[in-house]
Amino acid sequence: MSYPTALFNKWSRWLGRIENEQLRDLLINRHIFKQFQECTAPHVGTHQGAELAEWMVQNYIAFAATAIRRMIERPKKSWKSISLRILLEDMAANDTVLTRQRYRSLYKNPVASRFTDRDFNTITRSKTASHLSATRIRRDIREIENACAPVERLVNKVVGHTEEDRRKIGKIRYGQIDRAIFLRRPSSGTRSSSTAACRTRWCR
Repeated sequence: MSYPTALFNKWSRWLGRIENEQLRDLLINRHIFKQFQECTAPHVGTHQGAELAEWMVQNYIAFAATAIRRMIERPKKSWKSISLRILLEDMAANDTVLTRQRYRSLYKNPVASRFTDRDFNTITRSKTASHLSATRIRRDIREIENACAPVERLVNKVVGHTEEDRRKIGKIRYGQIDRAIFLRRPSSGTRSSSTAACRTRWCR
């Protein structure tokens, strides 16, 4: 087995575990919580079921925040973890295999192959790029860090520990959690390009 093939096989395994063990339950819980919000909206401002509602909100925020924190776990030498952040770091370290030529080879169907270069251009944000560069991937990692920063701070200072001065933390907003879940840029609403690459056939 060639080195590039071994890398893609590893990334495919990692992505499968990220989706099945980290992302899926997060999306399901978010969907259920949104339904809960719709059901309780008529009762906002009343005391009817207030304690139960507060308990459910606390549980959702704690679960969602820790799940997001798990997905942005940084690489550590002390133990081997799998996370979206670690996957992207590994892709950046091996960006020479993320070539346009390999991406084209994934599309065997003549109809689908027409869109190969268009999709690759979208991922790299360049019509002339020969590969997805480490610079592009690391830029996406920084954007992911920025999107997840309020949630990570909540986990580190409130969920996992007790901050002496809670005023330093501020209140988390549902929109901040949603932004971290979907990893979208607030300005354009688009996904990070290397995150999109993970979701294509590239890591399959």
